[in-house]
Amino acid sequence: MIGRSEHFEDPHVFDSLARSHDLGALNRVHGSAWDAVTAALSDDDLVALVKALTMMDNRYSGGGSVASVIWVYQDLEGRNRERAHSLDDWVSTHTKNFWADFGARRRWRAGAHARELVRQKEQDEQHREAVARKVERATAAKRRSEQASIERATILGELESLSPRERLVCMAKRASHPPHYFPEQWTDITDDDLLAFDATSRNALILWLAPMRKGFWKRLYNRLRHHGCPTP
Repeated sequence: MIGRSEHFEDPHVFDSLARSHDLGALNRVHGSAWDAVTAALSDDDLVALVKALTMMDNRYSGGGSVASVIWVYQDLEGRNRERAHSLDDWVSTHTKNFWADFGARRRWRAGAHARELVRQKEQDEQHREAVARKVERATAAKRRSEQASIERATILGELESLSPRERLVCMAKRASHPPHYFPEQWTDITDDDLLAFDATSRNALILWLAPMRKGFWKRLYNRLRHHGCPTP
């Protein structure tokens, strides 16, 4: 067998074989065909065949990802992994075909796997950080809402005891709070109370209610405009 020859690395060893065989076609024989051949060979025969096919792949029409040496190597690896892997350095120094550089491809796959693990770990960490930020924002929003509810209850409690007219004046002075911040029923005020507003309080209320476009507060705005003359 050529792979066992002392001179098999000499490319001229294949020349006589090439004159009688299409080595380019031989280098692209499908794996199923090689299975029948390798089944009858010993591990030593397969090692020799891998070496011979590696040299043939380099010299005669490289087979790329379907080179015959790949199928034979895989058969040897399935039978004797350690023996197959012991060829990796030799093949690496004798092949120009990336797909047949088994050691390099295995290292590449290991590196790719390691990179994938790092990427997955980074994604997991980013996901945990995103979830933590979301929980933090939700907690902060809940805390703000609770604080706002307490503040509103306090303000409404302070205004509850006032008369409707006094309450509206105080509400207008709290310009930081829009009308809809307060209960709609507080718009229930008599015409007499509307007429009792001094000009300053009336104008303050009209300016405060001006942004309202509908609802109880808009109707109160219209009543104030009807019962007095607003500041132009």
